[in-house]
Amino acid sequence: MIYDEIHAHAEDFTVLADEFDKIAAREQGVPLPRLRLYDILLWMAMTRPQ
Repeated sequence: MIYDEIHAHAEDFTVLADEFDKIAAREQGVPLPRLRLYDILLWMAMTRPQ
């Protein structure tokens, strides 16, 4: 299921990853793989107040 989600939205994940990489480089951080970005998005969706 995760593989399907990431690949179904590959273009969006590419844009998100590229933007995050720019911020990480500016802040001396590390880039994140798409799976980790997916984890973060899932966590944010699950913890959002309803």
